[in-house]
Amino acid sequence: MKDFDRNNVTCLEYSAPNDYYQLALQATASQESSVGKNKMKGKKLTTGKERKFGLDNHFDYLLENALKTYQKYYNLYVTGKIDSATIKAMMIPRCGVPDIIFHNNGLVSNYSFPGEKWSKYDLTYDIKNDVQVFTAKEMSPVISQALNTWADVSRFRFSKQAQGANANIKIGFFPVNHGDPFPFDMAHAFYPERGDLHFNAVWNWTYNQPASNQIDLESIGVHELGHVLGLNHSQVKDTVMFPKYDPGTIKRKLNKDDIDGLKALYKF
Repeated sequence: MKDFDRNNVTCLEYSAPNDYYQLALQATASQESSVGKNKMKGKKLTTGKERKFGLDNHFDYLLENALKTYQKYYNLYVTGKIDSATIKAMMIPRCGVPDIIFHNNGLVSNYSFPGEKWSKYDLTYDIKNDVQVFTAKEMSPVISQALNTWADVSRFRFSKQAQGANANIKIGFFPVNHGDPFPFDMAHAFYPERGDLHFNAVWNWTYNQPASNQIDLESIGVHELGHVLGLNHSQVKDTVMFPKYDPGTIKRKLNKDDIDGLKALYKF
């Protein structure tokens, strides 16, 4: 199991996904087109030889832009520099689903959703682990409670799939490398109508009261099921759908912003 140790963590391991860098690329392309081919915000772009030896102001601008986007998203002081507050935020374990999705999507309060949603409200689920962390019998009541958290505020109804049948939502523990190319920190999930939910087996999980170095299975389950239903991350720290999670804490109750996002997506 992987214990969370703030003294033994690299910033890159918990840095924002590649979406911040991609956003910086888009912003840079727009900037370049507006100020001319060889200048960007009054700075002369470097030559190919300078880039070869690492003298690349263009890259510096991209990195600064990405950092500013990250800092703004997490309500940090926007400096464009890797300061102590930014490092601290990057070290907090997080969901593997990217924060920024390039869609023309709706926005409810501080909540967003990419647009995909289920075409029905009666969904089946199944628990099948690729790596044994807990048995399906141990996980079943925890997952059931996480599903009921969303069912209680919506029209969704969830039922355990009969053995051998194909469930709408497939849930389980997996190794870091498990056949999909997407970021995988604590967990990640897929938007409708794929419905897969993968927990990262290397972390120190519990379904009881978590110790300071443990991850609460139900808390992360509620969060990832929000993605399964079609919700993106929220910028509100008190919401279930906030992308970061402090080990040793419990975060199982939906915030008004979580509920408003789901209601807006499904219009009920």
